[in-house]
Amino acid sequence: MVKPVSWDRPFAEPIELPKGRKLVTLRDAALYITKLPKAEHDAEEWQAAMEALMLVADCLRE
Repeated sequence: MVKPVSWDRPFAEPIELPKGRKLVTLRDAALYITKLPKAEHDAEEWQAAMEALMLVADCLRE
């Protein structure tokens, strides 16, 4: 059985973004991705990231 994870749980290592910003939690990542401009939002790597977040969201609902 998979133990649910909080959206506020920090990553083992923050994800560094341009301009020094860091994504520290799942919530940070989800908010960042949803606010991307359409051209970036549609890029393959961000689509994969969104799919991974949706899988996490499914685990959080259980």
